[in-house]
Amino acid sequence: MGRTAVGGTFEFLHEGHMALIRKAFEMAEGDIVDICLTSDEMARQKNRNTGTSPTSRPVRRI
Repeated sequence: MGRTAVGGTFEFLHEGHMALIRKAFEMAEGDIVDICLTSDEMARQKNRNTGTSPTSRPVRRI
């Protein structure tokens, strides 16, 4: 059994993100896919999170 992983901030979950996630599942071919999310704190440190919604919001959409 293999694993495929994809990660990112995903603060605004858009079609490009969904395409990346779909590709991860395609590559996994039925095996495990890990979707890793950057924490809100790390995103703020990288100046990528400018008042966006908490991480829990994109997780529900995925």
